[in-house]
Amino acid sequence: MRKRVRSVLLLLGILLVAVFVLAEPLGTTVVTVVVEDAIVAAVPPAVSMNLRVGAAGDENYIGDQVHNVNGLKLTHTKGASQKITATAVKTGGGNNDITLCFFLDALIDGNKKILVEDGTDLVNVLIWTGIAAGSYTKDIYWCAQATTAGTVAGTYVWDVTFTLTDQ
Repeated sequence: MRKRVRSVLLLLGILLVAVFVLAEPLGTTVVTVVVEDAIVAAVPPAVSMNLRVGAAGDENYIGDQVHNVNGLKLTHTKGASQKITATAVKTGGGNNDITLCFFLDALIDGNKKILVEDGTDLVNVLIWTGIAAGSYTKDIYWCAQATTAGTVAGTYVWDVTFTLTDQ
């Protein structure tokens, strides 16, 4: 009986080896996955602030601060580190000495970026550098300042364009 069991096991072993040895490959498939360069970004479409006089004799307006929670959302898949710059272009209002400032993440002086200085639009202001591929969400804070002598009552408007480029 033992000899039969051994014989059967030996025969099964030989058959299994034969199946693998005699197996014919059907072919090879090369699978390629292409990941596109992607840049998806969102910033608030509009921000509104008020400048007001605090008391008689004040030379400077009291300005609002606007906080956009999760105001900057960015995803990029570029291989190179990226940077964000901002350019402000006045599209409405007369002469003024408004200073428009921008903070990314926190109201810390080191984060403060001036986009308009004393009524002069600034170009390619460096906002954030060293942005590796990935997804990010950041708070944005806006502020405005001006003097009562340099900025008369009215509405002043800027288009601020944010640009993502290779660093």
